[in-house]
Amino acid sequence: MKSVTIPRYYKNASSLGLWGAKYEAILNGLLKKQFISSDDIEYCDVADEEDLNLVHAWKYLQALNEKTLTHEELHALEIPLTEETLKFYLSSVQATIEASRIALDRGVGINIGGGWHHAYTAMGTGFCMLNDIAVAARKLLYTKSAKKILIIDLDVDQGDGTAKRFEHERQIVTIS
Repeated sequence: MKSVTIPRYYKNASSLGLWGAKYEAILNGLLKKQFISSDDIEYCDVADEEDLNLVHAWKYLQALNEKTLTHEELHALEIPLTEETLKFYLSSVQATIEASRIALDRGVGINIGGGWHHAYTAMGTGFCMLNDIAVAARKLLYTKSAKKILIIDLDVDQGDGTAKRFEHERQIVTIS
């Protein structure tokens, strides 16, 4: 049974000078130390629009798909908006959704290509185009797979996009 997810398009990130090499190194390390086998890995395709709309504004998603972000929005994002980067982030969201489902079933689920906590509802910032964490949490509630969710973000900086998205929610609590 699968326990580790990875965005199918993680090599797109590497070719763009992003983090694909890091993901591959983590994956190879997990395999080498026999923490997982190749049978445990699920390569995830892109998230569907319905799931993305659980968190992100339709107008923002349309601007991403049409590559029509403003200069200011692109500057805040800090990464190029290309078909390759978009596919990477879309598959990263799906990998986090799948990892959360796996965690509920098996007690642990890992997406080694996620954690995009700076993306807000209607804009991306700080290398985070889409908020995979927020989408996965909202999906778990939407499908009634969970009643309450605690997100503990241990990154050195605050997961401001995730925290802002859920600041007034009772079913999803964030600590960052």
